[in-house]
Amino acid sequence: TPQGQHVVIKSPEYLSREAVLYVKELFTAYERAIFSGGTDPVTGVYFSDLADLESLARTYALLEFACDNDGFLSSTFCYVPQGEYKLYFAPTWDFDTAFGSAMRNQDFLVATRKHVSALLDIRDFRERVKELFFGELKELTDVLLSEKGEKGALKSLTAYFEEIRASREMNNILWTRYADVSFEEAEKALRDYIGGHTAWIASEMALWDNPEAERRAFVDVPPTYWAYNQINAEVKNGIMEGYSDVTFKP
Repeated sequence: TPQGQHVVIKSPEYLSREAVLYVKELFTAYERAIFSGGTDPVTGVYFSDLADLESLARTYALLEFACDNDGFLSSTFCYVPQGEYKLYFAPTWDFDTAFGSAMRNQDFLVATRKHVSALLDIRDFRERVKELFFGELKELTDVLLSEKGEKGALKSLTAYFEEIRASREMNNILWTRYADVSFEEAEKALRDYIGGHTAWIASEMALWDNPEAERRAFVDVPPTYWAYNQINAEVKNGIMEGYSDVTFKP
């Protein structure tokens, strides 16, 4: 695409040139909209008329919660229903570099992707993400971190770890490099990561669009960024402004 995003058409496997151009034009229009504050400057169409806001917000909220290293970089599915000129984002997959396996810093990861950074500059998108994070996602996380909680098909981490105990022991016979971490240590590490990461994201999101907040929560200026303190001091003193309420774009 013009923004350098590679898009692979997975299904149908073989398409006509006309069909490929149909998908390319739709994705390009969507991209123009999100990189222009939400509205396509060529057609005047709002981004949520080109991409389903609900599935897009849910996909991002889940991938950021999971700290998925592949999120909106690769391994991110979207589809176009027959007869519609609109993108829907789902299903989510490929979590082998997630939940602290690729990054353990308390930073935003998926939000730093060029694509998502543009989306977060749009108030409608970030407001829906906040609603999901402080609503449904918090309820589900509470179930995960409980000892015996259940909600629908979801169970606690304790229940899941017990369910896979025998498989884990057999797995360690073949893949011995994982055997040096005890079952209890692995469960505690995952539990601590999910609890800590979720709480950190919630504290940062609470600052979004909050004029009374002590500082701005720029997703692309994490605490580990070399100029974190300097940038926050400049903004607090009114010397510099961010690109938006949530991105600085250093």
